[in-house]
Amino acid sequence: MDVVADYSINVSFEDRRRGGEYLIQAREAAGLMAKDVAKHLGVTAAFMSNLERGKTPVKPAYVLKLADLYGVPQAEFAKRMLRYRDPVMYAMLFGVEGDRELEVTVKALLEAAEMKPEGK
Repeated sequence: MDVVADYSINVSFEDRRRGGEYLIQAREAAGLMAKDVAKHLGVTAAFMSNLERGKTPVKPAYVLKLADLYGVPQAEFAKRMLRYRDPVMYAMLFGVEGDRELEVTVKALLEAAEMKPEGK
C-alpha cells in the first residue's frame, strides 16, 4: 500500500505572499502596471491584485503568459512559482541545499502532514 502526504493545503500564507512579491518584482522590472497585465491576461484588476498579494494562486495557464510578458525565461519563472506554490514538490525536484528557509518550510509541512493510505 502506498502512503501519500496531503501537504499542499498547508502551504503558508507567507510562502504565497513571497510568490506575490516575486510577481510584483517581475512586473515592475518589465516596466508594466498591474492594470495592463490584468488586461493582457483578460482578468480584473482585483484578480491581479489578489495574485500579487498571494491570496490567489497563479494558475499554470497564466505562468507562461506572465513569463513571456515579463521577459523572464519560462522555465525560470515556472520554477519560482513552484517554489512558493508547492515547496515540497520544488524540494523534491531541485533539492533544498543552500536554502535554509526552504528546508525549514518543507520539514514543517511534511511533519504536519497527515499520512493516510492512498485513496482513503
